[in-house]
Amino acid sequence: MLNRADNREYMSWLSPFEVWVGRWAGDVSSAGAARCGEVQDVETAAGPFMVNCNGAVGSHVTLRLAGDTPRYLTVAELYAYSAT
Repeated sequence: MLNRADNREYMSWLSPFEVWVGRWAGDVSSAGAARCGEVQDVETAAGPFMVNCNGAVGSHVTLRLAGDTPRYLTVAELYAYSAT
């Protein structure tokens, strides 16, 4: 994933984030949903950031802003890859 790189303040909006694999868009709570790794704290970096999902299976990938601070989700690119 690449964070936006045009403004340090906007870059900070991404942190902290988490990535989930699930059965539908936004699936972060069903029995089949799996969080990939831990919550990522990236401060003001553009990336690229890679998160290992350790073989999680699902049809959708969800990027979720973690924490209680309201902010906008603004990323430049997000790619999902499979080992198979």
